[in-house]
Amino acid sequence: MITTENKEDLLNDVLQSRCFKANTHAIANTCHMSDADAEQLLIMAVDKRGITELDKKMEWKITYSAKDVISSYFKQQKDEEGLINKLEQAPEPKSIQEQVAELGYSNREILNIISLAIPNKKTQIFAGFVLLHGDKETMKHFGLTTRQFKRKLSRLVKYAEQHKTKFKEVVDKYEMINIDAELEILKQYKTIMETSEDPEVEVAELFHDYAEYYTNLVGECTPYIKEPNKILNHYWLANKQDQYSLNNYIYDRIEKLEDKKSKGSN
Repeated sequence: MITTENKEDLLNDVLQSRCFKANTHAIANTCHMSDADAEQLLIMAVDKRGITELDKKMEWKITYSAKDVISSYFKQQKDEEGLINKLEQAPEPKSIQEQVAELGYSNREILNIISLAIPNKKTQIFAGFVLLHGDKETMKHFGLTTRQFKRKLSRLVKYAEQHKTKFKEVVDKYEMINIDAELEILKQYKTIMETSEDPEVEVAELFHDYAEYYTNLVGECTPYIKEPNKILNHYWLANKQDQYSLNNYIYDRIEKLEDKKSKGSN
């Protein structure tokens, strides 16, 4: 039985062997990568076949493992070419920045999601730059041709497709964080309306403290409010119908968010 300690000794023998070094160089030259990257790929391939004492049989394992690595590399290249061709032939979609804007996340949130969902630092930087600045700025910043950019993008798309569950978990987590943050703001309004002796003044102060949020909120219900600016800047002077309309909208918003949170946590 091979123990962990024995396996480390066997692996060290394999790594130092002429057969392993020759196949490492062959992978690096054939696949246009560094010796260090080739070595890591070959180690993983050899480990799958099982590491034993360094004899003729083990040398054959190393050789065939190298063939596996090279075969896998060219298959990946073929898959990427196919995806690139699809991207080139597809009708012009919305720009990446337009699609990101529709998600409703801030730049900081987008970068946090990327850092949690993608382990490789270089890929994180590339993905973040693409999402925040679009394809043309990314190509310019990294000095990429259109073909090189599409190859890197195809790898990113492939990774995202293979890890859909992980991406969904991260996005769902952020969705819950955003819901909690919004509910906290809205429930301050609700508490004021239900407990304060001078709600109009306190609501005006609340709108001032969370000006950006409530500006957007009032903008959403503008069809039901005649004087939105007065609601935001001089709440105590706003007409009662506008106040009631906003109040109903906020209470309805709280109910919908709590329902969404309840369904998301199940």
